[in-house]
Amino acid sequence: MASEDEFPASAAEELQHAGFTIIPGPIAVDLLAGFAAAYDAAMASGDAPDLKVASTTTRLYDFVNRGVEFDDLYLYPPLLRASHHAIGGSFKFSSILGRTLRPHTAAQDLHVDIKRDSEDLPMVGFILMVDEFRYGNGATRSVLVSPDETGDASAHQSARAICARSIGATSISQGFRGVPIAASVLARHNEPGTEMSVFCLVHGSAQGPTGWKLLVAELQARGHDCICVDLPTDQPDSSATEYARRIGESIVGADRPTVVAHSASGLFLPLVPDHAQVDRLVYLASVIPLPGESFLSQVQKHPTTYRPDFLRVKPPIDDAVAQHYLFHDCSPDVIPWALSTLRMMYAKQAIIEQCPLEKWPPVPSSYIFCSEDRTINPGWWEAAARERLHTDPIRMESGHAPHVSRPKALAEILDSLTRTVDCAKSRAKI
Repeated sequence: MASEDEFPASAAEELQHAGFTIIPGPIAVDLLAGFAAAYDAAMASGDAPDLKVASTTTRLYDFVNRGVEFDDLYLYPPLLRASHHAIGGSFKFSSILGRTLRPHTAAQDLHVDIKRDSEDLPMVGFILMVDEFRYGNGATRSVLVSPDETGDASAHQSARAICARSIGATSISQGFRGVPIAASVLARHNEPGTEMSVFCLVHGSAQGPTGWKLLVAELQARGHDCICVDLPTDQPDSSATEYARRIGESIVGADRPTVVAHSASGLFLPLVPDHAQVDRLVYLASVIPLPGESFLSQVQKHPTTYRPDFLRVKPPIDDAVAQHYLFHDCSPDVIPWALSTLRMMYAKQAIIEQCPLEKWPPVPSSYIFCSEDRTINPGWWEAAARERLHTDPIRMESGHAPHVSRPKALAEILDSLTRTVDCAKSRAKI
């Protein structure tokens, strides 16, 4: 890198002595609208394993390869000069990611990202603010503090918070007295004023968490956050309680989420409130356990719980079977992706054990049945939902996987359920 690349002496001095500096650019303010649109398109097209949907943020890695719009970031001369200045020699670009923050997200506890003796140091990180920093739309904050010998940064009350408040500003930070620094990110905030809920999405026995991608995009477009649970596929001896515990662990720290369980995961759903606080349980084209009885016994007593021809299907489910029974109502352009999400989970113990549920949890429950379902018998489970959950089931004109075939319609239903919860809360306060 040429040494004459522009990097103000004042910024170099601040970076050296304070550990951080804030500089304008690399995207002019009048170009940020187009840049933000490119960012949103990249985030919407992201997929696992690069896409990480959590309770407070959505992160997407590998922005180096997501469009020419982002090339100016890591080729920005002042940033390159700052890296050369801080590291003191040749360096290698490590990573760049996008991070969309949720409005009104509580601050994280102070924590150490990289310890003072880490082999990753020296290191330089930067944050580009795509949106203006405001209280109502989330927070992007780097904290520089010298940890004590135990590496406990929270022991110090003199931590210095660095906030790049203006859109288009870039915060650059380096190791400060051996202190960790922030990852390199593009920071985007949801607009303030949106009523955000958290949805915990639990896949069924034939798909993995990536199967929620289309629904996640629709829910996020409505201002909601999503947590996609990844249940184990190699633990057939785990009980329903163990699966419920894993679901509960995945929503630790989430603000009373709505838990949506698809298909076979309905067996675990009413046990989740024993492990986490939730606002609502939603059974999506799913089975419903019966306290004191095994699910296997249910099916043996009532064979019409399933479509007769589906009961004759033997796992594993191949593409042809999946297309006929799960994705028959999907558009042709969606089917190849849908088939790529197939993954078998055989919860044998949860199926044959006596249901450990002693009584139904005191949590609002909803049941969504799919009239064109070719796996479970929608009419049978509609009646079971009325009897067991004491709720009026919601009908969808779709097959067994509406989150794949009709994600927009399903998102509208789920969004309306959160408003129902909000109204109930408001009435309770009057």
